[in-house]
Amino acid sequence: DTDELEGKILFSKDVGRWNLAANGIMELEREVRTDGTSKWKPEPAISVGGAYKLGGRITPGIEFFSAEHKTRLVPGLYIDIAPDVRLNVGAGIGLESQADDLQLKTILEMEF
Repeated sequence: DTDELEGKILFSKDVGRWNLAANGIMELEREVRTDGTSKWKPEPAISVGGAYKLGGRITPGIEFFSAEHKTRLVPGLYIDIAPDVRLNVGAGIGLESQADDLQLKTILEMEF
C-alpha cells in the first residue's frame, strides 16, 4: 500500500507563438510494509517542453519527462475549453526499460 504527495515548481515563458516550460518535481511516496511500519521515499523528477500556438483553440506540444529511470517523451495537445480553462492530453512513450511503454496523460488546468 502506498501514499503519495507531490509538489511542483513551474517555469513558463512565452516567446512569440512558442511557450517554453520547465518543471521541477518532488514526490514523496510512503510505503506501508506488511509489519505495519512505513517509510517515506523522495522521488525527484524534471520535465521540459514546448508548445506552438497555431491559432484557434488547439495547441500541439511536446514534453520530455524524467524520473528514476522512467524517462518518457509525451506529444500532446492543449485544448482551450473556456476562458482560463485548458485540457492537456497526451501519450507518454517510454524511453527506458523501466518506463511504461505507453502512459496516457490528462490534466485539467484552471488559472485564477
